[in-house]
Amino acid sequence: MKTIQLQTQETVPLLCAVSLQSNIRNSLVRFLKQQIDANHDSSHRLFQSNISSVQDILCDLKNLKDVVTFICKKNQFNFPTISIHSNDLEHWLEQESNHVVVYGDAHYPAALANIADPPLVLFARGVIDVINKPCLAIVGSRQASEQSNELANTFSKSYAQEGWVVVSGLAKGVDANAHSGALCYGYTIAVVGHGLDIVYPKSNYTLSEKIATQGLLVSEYPLHTPPLPHHFPIRNRIIAGLSSVVVVIEAGVKSGSLITARLAQNESREVFAVPGSIHTDRHAGCHQLIRNHYAGLITKPSDIYDTISVPKDIVRKNIIPPSLDANILISDLAKELYVAIPSVTFTDLQLQLTTKLQTDKILAGLIELECAGLITKSLDGDYKKI
Repeated sequence: MKTIQLQTQETVPLLCAVSLQSNIRNSLVRFLKQQIDANHDSSHRLFQSNISSVQDILCDLKNLKDVVTFICKKNQFNFPTISIHSNDLEHWLEQESNHVVVYGDAHYPAALANIADPPLVLFARGVIDVINKPCLAIVGSRQASEQSNELANTFSKSYAQEGWVVVSGLAKGVDANAHSGALCYGYTIAVVGHGLDIVYPKSNYTLSEKIATQGLLVSEYPLHTPPLPHHFPIRNRIIAGLSSVVVVIEAGVKSGSLITARLAQNESREVFAVPGSIHTDRHAGCHQLIRNHYAGLITKPSDIYDTISVPKDIVRKNIIPPSLDANILISDLAKELYVAIPSVTFTDLQLQLTTKLQTDKILAGLIELECAGLITKSLDGDYKKI
C-alpha cells in the first residue's frame, strides 16, 4: 500500500476532525461496529440508506457527512471543525514513505480495530508492513535511571531479534532506549502524540529519522498538530492496542506508563513489570502493578514466555552481546567516531569539537555505536565506551 484511494483521501480531513472530538469519535466507532453487525440482518440497521458497508461510509465523503450529521443531531453534538485540507494531505502523500490507514481498511491492524476506542485514521511514515507483525510494547519513565535505560535497550534487542516489533512512544528515557535497541536487530514502531511533520522531543530527531527508514512512525493526529500534554495519555491506547504484550520498565505511581498498562489489561493484553529498588519512588508504579496483580513480575526478557504462548513468526533466541574484539560490521563514520572517543566519559559536543563533523553525523554515528553495543549513554546524556 502506498496511498489511500482518492475517495478515501477526500474523507480523511473530516475523519480527523471527528477523531479530535472523543464523543463524536466514540459514537461513530459504535455506529460502524453496529453497521458491521447489521450487514448480517438489515432489519437492525440504524441508518437506512444506500450504505451497506463500513467502506461505503469511510470511503465516500457524502455518506460520511450524512452519518456524522445524523450522529451529531441525535446526540446534540456540534458538527466537528475541519483543520486539515486535502491539498496538505495530497502533498504529504507524495513522499513514498508516507501513508494513511483508515479504520476498516484491509491494512488496518486487526488487534487495534478490536479495542474499545480505535483511532479512525492512522498517519504513518516508514515501513508500513510492520504494523501487522507481532508487536510488543516497552514503556517507562522519561527520567529513567541509567540502569533502567540499559535494561530497556537490552530487553528490546532481545525481543527484536526474536521477531517482535517493539512499540513505544518516542519519549526520552525508556522509550528512546527501547526504540534504539530494536533497531539493532529488527523493527520498531513509535506512536506519537502530534502530527508526523513534527519531531518531539527535538533531541530524538536522529532517532526519529532512523525509525522512518527501519520501522514506523504512527499518529492519529493530523499534520501540524502540536505535541499538547493531553495528547500523550490518549495515544497510549494505541500503544496498548497494537501490542499483545506490554512490558513496563521503571515507572512511578503517576507515570503515563501505568495508563498504558491498565489500558492493555482492559483489552486482555499480557502486562509485565520489571521490579526495582524499594528505596526510591522511581519503581513504585511497577511494584503497584505487580502487587495488585495487574502485571507479572519479570527480571529478564525470556520470563514473558512463562505466561504467554510464542506467537507465530516469533523465534526464541539467546542474544550474545558483542564484545570489543568481535568483528562488528559498522560504517566508516562509526569507526572514525569510535577511534576518536576518549577512554573517559564524553558528550556529543566534545566529540564534535574533536572530529569537526556535523552534529547530525555525530548523532547518527553514536546511535550506530550504541546499537553495536560499543558505547552506552547515561541519564545525563554522557557517553562512555563499554
